Amino acid sequence: ENLGSDGGSSIDRHLLNVFLSEGMDIILDAEGLLERWAQNTSHTEELKTLSTELRLLAGGSETAGLKEVHEMATRLADCYERLWTGRRQVSDEFLTLASAGQEALINMMDCLAAGQILHAGTDILLRLDDWLAMSDEQVLDTAQDAAEETVHFELPAEERESFAMPMPAASVDHGME
Repeated sequence: ENLGSDGGSSIDRHLLNVFLSEGMDIILDAEGLLERWAQNTSHTEELKTLSTELRLLAGGSETAGLKEVHEMATRLADCYERLWTGRRQVSDEFLTLASAGQEALINMMDCLAAGQILHAGTDILLRLDDWLAMSDEQVLDTAQDAAEETVHFELPAEERESFAMPMPAASVDHGME
């Protein structure tokens, strides 16, 4: 019985049951981590754990043939990694988007458990893609802006001499006393 959106019949029921058990634990843990991190976004340890757990979920969903879950978990993990590595800053907009992605994962798991067809959450995936693309552009823009703002300053020759450090006189020992 296939529960993915591709219409085939490729999901093994036993593999699906194992994935549902393990996957739901990961998703619920990730939901708690997201809530804790949202309350204090300066703690990046939760971001590392979120990224790691969602990558585990993505791997398991890929093995189980659940493309929709794999794509959502991978996108969210990529976002958390960008935040944790400092390549992007958190915003209220991102927290709303991350919560929507997390909710989409929970809904996908509920659909799987009920034997319903999965819906990809395309709108959320597109918004996550936009957020990820924007972060790449912002990194490039920030680096370019920083390079353009670098000011080179050189003192005129007469002022450089006033800052020159006097060299100590060399002491020569001729061996005569």
